[in-house]
Amino acid sequence: MLNWQIGWKGYAIGAGLALAAAWGYGQWQYHAGHAAAEQERAVTDLKQYKQAANDLLTATQAAQPVLDGMQSKFTTFQEAYKNEMRINPIDCVGTDGRLRSILDLYPATTTRRND
Repeated sequence: MLNWQIGWKGYAIGAGLALAAAWGYGQWQYHAGHAAAEQERAVTDLKQYKQAANDLLTATQAAQPVLDGMQSKFTTFQEAYKNEMRINPIDCVGTDGRLRSILDLYPATTTRRND
């Protein structure tokens, strides 16, 4: 009977060791798979970042000629305005005589004044 109990305990210990080895192997495989999944996610994120950067570069390259054209038109406008102001300066001083002459140009119904 002692032989049978020792044998049974041996099988139980062997089964326990096999179960522990299987559990350890499963943990090792889980961590290896987890690391591979994390690396794949990082690669996917980098690919998405690269695509977004390329899209932004394309949009910038398309917008740059438009901005250059607007700058050119603005510079032309500025030069024309400065030249016009040198020739015909605008005097915006509101004196009594000037305001009276402006009011006299318009009829009383437009200015809503009662003379």
